[in-house]
Parts: sequence; structure tokens; C-alpha cells
Amino acid sequence: MNKIIIILLSFAIFIVSCGEGEVTIDQSKYEAKIVIDAYLYPNQQVDRIKITRNLPIGANISRSELAISDAVVVITDLNVTLNESHTLSFNADSLYYYDYGNNLSIQHGGEYRIDVQATIEGIALEASSTTKVPLAGFSIFDSVSTHQISFSNISPGGTLPRPVLYFNRSDQTDFYAFSILAMDASINSFIYDIHPWGGNIDENDVEENFDTFRKSHDTIFNTPTVADTTEWTLEWFHMWFMGRYRVIAYAGDDNMKNYYLTHANVVEMDGNLHEPEMNIAGDGIGIFGSAIADTFYFDLLP
Repeated sequence: MNKIIIILLSFAIFIVSCGEGEVTIDQSKYEAKIVIDAYLYPNQQVDRIKITRNLPIGANISRSELAISDAVVVITDLNVTLNESHTLSFNADSLYYYDYGNNLSIQHGGEYRIDVQATIEGIALEASSTTKVPLAGFSIFDSVSTHQISFSNISPGGTLPRPVLYFNRSDQTDFYAFSILAMDASINSFIYDIHPWGGNIDENDVEENFDTFRKSHDTIFNTPTVADTTEWTLEWFHMWFMGRYRVIAYAGDDNMKNYYLTHANVVEMDGNLHEPEMNIAGDGIGIFGSAIADTFYFDLLP
């Protein structure tokens, strides 16, 4: 039972294959690429723009070796008549590019382009992408969302209530993602016996799969593209510890939606491989997206 539960916890990442064939990667197909991992958030500083490179299969990987410290990274505000551009600086400590003068003003509904130039293995590469920030309107309805769930509230039929989060949708946005973190997670705070998905889980299982139990995520997509209120219920496979929980909710643009929904599904039923949907032009791969973020907290009590 414990093994089944651990497998089910990876509900968001399924790699499906059939048959017993082998997939052979032809190393001669390797091409150096700029890897972009970047999101813009309205009314927040641009400070976590990650520019790295890919490596051949089997190569040793370290974060410092992947990072490109001398790339030219420019973000252009396409909403300004003169196409105002801002060149980002590299932070050697965090390994992120950022807006040194905090001159970029990311606006709801604004459109922005990233252009990256870098030399990898002696080859000059260029990549670019454009994102449109979701319109204003997304926010969590804090006053009516659940702030506390207690195991003492189990109904006579044995049903335990689940936290419910209400949020206002943004107009023209139909993709919402949620990052769930158990802030007080520990071996001692794990719910061993009375969890609705309970099983024969012991301390060794928790220690071995600690981050899998502690962190979770979920999505809602294809919602109506008009501003209104949506109700989202957290399932129990998101919650395995007593204590405080943090939920960061995102209203994402089309780039975020397409990448999130395809990045894990890279193997088809017949074993063929394909890339996730990436809105990167030129010599690049990865994601350049935008989102509106809001945060919610609740407590899970004995």
C-alpha cells in the first residue's frame, strides 16, 4: 500500500510508454542551445531570469557550469511607443539575470519580449520569446476561503472536510496553477494512521520521499475566459503533515499554460519522443512566460 501511495503522489507527472522497445539517443543530433527559464510578474522587480545551456546526454552537470554569465539579455517593453529596451545584469551569487536599476515596470496586460545572445562552444546563438501578462483581476478571496481544517471535525460517516480556496479569475485567462507547501513538515508531524489516503507508511518512507510528501502542485485550465469567481478544493494527496500550509496561486499566460501542460508528456504511447510546447524562437529552448501570483495560508490541526 505504501508503495502505491508514493506512486500516486506523482500524479502530475506521468510518462506513459508501452512495449519493451529501447530508445536510442543519437549523440550526433546534439546541438548547443540557450535555455531560458523566466517569468514576469506585474508590479514585481525582474530579478530571476535564468539563462543556462543544454549539454549532451551523459555529460556531468553542475549548476555553475550550466549558467551563462556573459550572455546579453534584453527585455523590451512592447507597450511603449519607442519599444523601450532594458539590458539585464548577471548576479554571480544567485546565477540569475536581473534588472539592476529596477527600471522595468511590468504591467497587467502588457506585452514583453526577451532577446538573448550567447556564445556556446564557440558558436554565436540567439533566442527570443514574447509574453503577454494576464489582465488585472486575479486574486484569492481570502475572507471566504478555508483557513483551518481539524481532524476533530470528521463527520459520523468518517468524511473529513477539505480546504476550499475561492479566487477571482482574470478576464481572458483560462489557466491557473497552484504550488502547495507544508511549512511545518517533519517526520513527527506526518499523518501516519488517520490520513484519508492512509496506508502502511513508516518513518523510512517519509524520510526517503520527504519532498514528494512536502511539496505538491495542481492546475485548473479551460476555465471560462471572463472575470468571475472559481472554487477550488484541495485534495488530500496534497496534504500529509499537520501544521501550516502555504498555497501560491498563479494566473498564467498562454506560454506558461502550454509549457506546464506538455513539459512532462514527452513520450507518446508508441515510445516516440517529442519536445514540450515552447514559445522560443531561434537557438533556444525553455519558457518565457508571465503570471499574476497571490498567496494563501491555512492550518491543518489534530
